Amino acid sequence: MDPAIHHVGKFDRSLTEEGDFVRRLIILGAVVALLAACAVGSLAGEALASPRVSSGVTAGGAISSHSASVALAGTVKVATLPRYSPSAHRIARIPLRQGPQSFSRAASASPGGTATAGPLTTVTAGTPLSGALGDGDNLTVAGAQLTPPDMGFAANGTKEVELINLVGKIWTGTTPGTAFSLASFFSPGSPGDSLSDPWIKWDAGSGRFFAGILDISLGGEIMAVSQTSDPSGIWNLYRIRYPSTAGGITAGGCPDQGKGGVDSNVVGLGFNEFAVSGKRGCPSAATFRGAGIEVFNKSQMLAGATVNFTFTNPMPNSFSLVPADTLTASATTEFFASLNPGTGTVLHRVTSVGVPPATVTLAGLPDIKVPSYSNPPKAPQKGTTVKIDTGDDRTENVVALGTMMTVTATVGCKPSGDTTTRSCGRVYEVDNGSNTLTASRTISKAGAYFFYPAATFVGTGTVGVSVGRSSSTAFGALYTTAGAWGGALAAPVQVQRGTAANTTGRYGDYFAAAPQPGATNQFWVAGEIGGSSGSKLKWNTAAGPVTAS
Repeated sequence: MDPAIHHVGKFDRSLTEEGDFVRRLIILGAVVALLAACAVGSLAGEALASPRVSSGVTAGGAISSHSASVALAGTVKVATLPRYSPSAHRIARIPLRQGPQSFSRAASASPGGTATAGPLTTVTAGTPLSGALGDGDNLTVAGAQLTPPDMGFAANGTKEVELINLVGKIWTGTTPGTAFSLASFFSPGSPGDSLSDPWIKWDAGSGRFFAGILDISLGGEIMAVSQTSDPSGIWNLYRIRYPSTAGGITAGGCPDQGKGGVDSNVVGLGFNEFAVSGKRGCPSAATFRGAGIEVFNKSQMLAGATVNFTFTNPMPNSFSLVPADTLTASATTEFFASLNPGTGTVLHRVTSVGVPPATVTLAGLPDIKVPSYSNPPKAPQKGTTVKIDTGDDRTENVVALGTMMTVTATVGCKPSGDTTTRSCGRVYEVDNGSNTLTASRTISKAGAYFFYPAATFVGTGTVGVSVGRSSSTAFGALYTTAGAWGGALAAPVQVQRGTAANTTGRYGDYFAAAPQPGATNQFWVAGEIGGSSGSKLKWNTAAGPVTAS
């Protein structure tokens, strides 16, 4: 064994035995010696949320919640961030944290599904962006190599932003900028913090970008809001330790894989809480406590003021409650959606109504019955016997437009004409007005494997999808498809092929899809592909525009 390679529990800095679960690799850099001078203005210390118990929520599926607030931690300007050149690094192996039913494969695969009759959307992939990030950027820019990338991507019509662990980049049109460290961006006052799971959204209603990342050292999420529409300008920063102490949670515990969503009034955050009673961080012994929700006052974030928010204790019967990226400018209800870990036939939803510090009502809606889903098998790839880790069947992303909402996941299925269970993309289309399932669409093909789908709305009635694909004769690649709401998806189209096998044992954990503001027939897709960027882990990402007509 390479003496620089150690097996550790996820984000735990102490050495442990190698676990039996799916592994995630990270090359931890030497201590990042960034100066707080990269911040604009003064940086406050960690602004920890202090809980204030609310009067509760209304009856009828009501979910108990609590109130808290967090002060502005400081500001940062992307254009003036310093570049860090690491001097040393080491490798650590860490597991994917899963829900209580996710460890076993379903006994039988869900069917591949049938297409709804109707004309197909024509899908045309444009030229991918040059300079998309890879693990070599993690090494040279941030001093830490990490797999998988955990893709964040957003566009405002003139600029595009990609975030991976642990590096970001901004394009002006198709011209790439200089990669920057997310440690210096999200945590300039504590650049040595352990960070993971970035996300970014463009909010057309406010004309701002919203972004977030899990800070394991903090025990919570760092959230950033651009002060203008220019992502290279100044951002407001908030350091939000998860306030719950239920069941012995200490200093926030391990609020894993946070994902954000924005509507006209609030910013929603959903995550999975893991913890060991009396211990902080994410030690290998941490167990699943439940899904958590936080809802923040959006206008206060935009103003750089102290932000009021509502939070739940961990909900043990929920896993990966993902907030919707709400594209309707006037929407005042934020939806969260989830699936059962491991296998199931229902889709769960939670609504958030109200703006903190006023009463916020969190309520569970009636479940919607959907075609069965189950954990996917790993995917073969060209040139190696090492398979691509396709994760589990957790909710990947949620997007809402009016009463329409899409929920995506990777599932096990048998494609039409196939006899083998493969990993497939699944897109559920839900009508929140009538509380019904409009369509369930499965992205599959005999002999091929699809994984990590993400969806967005294109114009007013088309669903655009980003998805990964591989087979025994093809490296991991980025694909796309689209279809009219309630109709069939077009045959998947390749956006960018992979150029090498990924032998890290980890992939994903999620892709991204984003609308192109100002266009009614265009959207962006982004995700991991097989590549050679990096020294030991070697992977690339790709991002490109797509036209649906």
